[in-house]
Amino acid sequence: MSKKNVIAFSVLGVIIVLICIPLVYVEKRRAYYDKWGELAVLAETDERAKYIIDNTDMYSKEILKYFYSNPDEFDFVYNYAFHKNDYNNMEYTQAELNSESVPALYMDDPRWRYKTIGGDYIKNQGCVAVSLTMAYLWLVGRNTDPYKISMIAEEVDGIGFLGGITDEKISDICDVLGLNVEVHRYSENREKTAHANFDEIKSILDNGHVIMAGMAGETFGVHAIIIKGYSGDKVFINDSASPENTAKAWEFDEIEAELMYLYDLYV
Repeated sequence: MSKKNVIAFSVLGVIIVLICIPLVYVEKRRAYYDKWGELAVLAETDERAKYIIDNTDMYSKEILKYFYSNPDEFDFVYNYAFHKNDYNNMEYTQAELNSESVPALYMDDPRWRYKTIGGDYIKNQGCVAVSLTMAYLWLVGRNTDPYKISMIAEEVDGIGFLGGITDEKISDICDVLGLNVEVHRYSENREKTAHANFDEIKSILDNGHVIMAGMAGETFGVHAIIIKGYSGDKVFINDSASPENTAKAWEFDEIEAELMYLYDLYV
């Protein structure tokens, strides 16, 4: 082979390499985006998304799948790595244990928000479990939590289609917890059929009982809250989804308009 041919082949080889390098890069980039999808796009501008991709061993398949179904919940997904084991060392604070009224707890609490209730996280579907926990802490003590209650719900077949606890099984769960319960219903199929009496509400609270209220409407959605006290024509609640709602004094009529059922809880 002549020197001229050697040079020609060398130049051709260099050209081929130069063509292949960007093609390999493009193919790797395509594979990267095919694998990570919206998370890869987010990683272009958000270091937290890149952190997830670089540390996938710290994230369960379930939490990553949850992101792709709920991309607006990115903060919740990102923080999974740092709080996924908080439940294992969970303790109540002294303020919660020694509260002067029913202590306020929230579904989004890192101590249990990544635990599941049925097919969803307590953060999303844990209003009944958290509300029953609040009542139990006030009436009995520290020996339960929202995740334990969700497991009781599963044992009594009390998990709804979307993951929350069904109304029909709350009495059974209370029985397992050792709580007495009296049920007052004001609706059928979430349509109001009767109205709660404020004097009756006051009487229940004056007896040292706790009220868990099932709500449905524009203000609360389909939700469970705790009614923990009253003053004049105002009532005080614990809303496991909203510290703002918990901090507010509510007109009784505001609550009653969406009150579908009432659980009078006591020991």
